Amino acid sequence: MKIAFDMDGTILEYPQQYGSIIHALKAYGGYHITIMTGRKDSSYPDDIDELRCLGIAYDDFLNSGKFNPQEIQLERWALKGQISCDRDEVVCMWKAREIRERGFDIVIDDAADKIRLYIEEDSKAMILKSPTAFNQVFAKWGKDHIVEHCNHESN
Repeated sequence: MKIAFDMDGTILEYPQQYGSIIHALKAYGGYHITIMTGRKDSSYPDDIDELRCLGIAYDDFLNSGKFNPQEIQLERWALKGQISCDRDEVVCMWKAREIRERGFDIVIDDAADKIRLYIEEDSKAMILKSPTAFNQVFAKWGKDHIVEHCNHESN
């Protein structure tokens, strides 16, 4: 089973919890663990050092240095304000592509809701939102755009 974990807003938000989960999966065996982050290639040495210091073991590491030519161009346009999308959205597009191409079974990411926008309907991947206090939807559009879902308990 292939499982990908995000760094910012996920592993680094709850390092003990995710570290324990990853450790248990590695101990049980049969799980391929990938760290998939939108961080740039230039931070790679610091990123792997940070994961090592946290005791996070993994099999593969992906960062936005894996953008394809189209994603690189979108990032350039986004950073220049030439298109109505930001770098975070380009990262979510890239993650959706990586999920499809690498055949991840489970992805845990604080931007799961945004990644799902770019996933094909027939995708078998389970994309789970990391329970983090930071929410990219809040940061971009504000809390007024969130629809509350109420659980009604039967008496």
